Amino acid sequence: MDEELIKKYRIAGRITAEALEIAKEKATEGYSLLSLAEEMEEHMRKKGGFPAFPVNISIDDAAAHFTPSSDCDLVFKRGQIVKIDCGACYMGCIGDSAITVEIGSNTQFALIESSKRALDRVIKLIKAGMKTGEVGAIIEQEISSMGFAPIENLSGHEVAEYNLHAGISIPNVAERISPEIREEMCIAVEPFATSGRGYITESENGNIYHFVEKKNVHNEKARELMERLASDRALSSLPFCERWCVRIGEQMGMERKDLQRALKMLERSRVIRNYPVLREVTGSLVSQWEHTLYIKDEGCEVLTSL
Repeated sequence: MDEELIKKYRIAGRITAEALEIAKEKATEGYSLLSLAEEMEEHMRKKGGFPAFPVNISIDDAAAHFTPSSDCDLVFKRGQIVKIDCGACYMGCIGDSAITVEIGSNTQFALIESSKRALDRVIKLIKAGMKTGEVGAIIEQEISSMGFAPIENLSGHEVAEYNLHAGISIPNVAERISPEIREEMCIAVEPFATSGRGYITESENGNIYHFVEKKNVHNEKARELMERLASDRALSSLPFCERWCVRIGEQMGMERKDLQRALKMLERSRVIRNYPVLREVTGSLVSQWEHTLYIKDEGCEVLTSL
């Protein structure tokens, strides 16, 4: 990877880390989920980047894929276990990072710490030439040693320009047959730990979407929205959300009810698909920590830290 490109990844990583500092400060009892998501995303834009995906705020048994809608009135409540996952994109290069916070209490320190320790251990040991299954083994061992289960059907991922889930996956459990991690890869490692069985299942629509392809759509407003999404490189290749579409609709002179109807039509036509909320199968609590790493011959550089 040439020096100019890695500089862009570093900038994306720094912006991501700064956005999570906002979350650490403001994810408190009574604070609005919608306000937090929008403040974090606006910070990315002010710093010269933009959100690589909508800020995920997943609570308790939800592991991933929930972002507040444009009319969300939820606030943080005492005792909630909150995963805040965000990523900034800078000139196509992506940083991806996540933290877990417990709102107003400290009863689940061990659960939260187990996924954090797993990530810290990977950062110390990972290097070019390792197999992804070896990384999964490190994560599994650390989480299991504290009495919790890694989530087996969630994984980390390689990132590339305008591609959030590119190339190889990084499992959270040991795998015997697995690809090699190569020098100069950028990979997001994200251990998930739970007090449950260690599996997630798909649940309700989390207000997050991905563009699939243009199709013959008969409704005029739905067609206008499709063309707008397709013409934007970021929106057509990275996840987006209902909140962002409402803003797009306002720019196009479209009323909110028409925009939301158009969004549903595009989903039914399979022009876009939604990301369902991922919940632990037994309804048990989940913690997550994540960093994006630049792989070196010996070790790695953490891109998403300040």
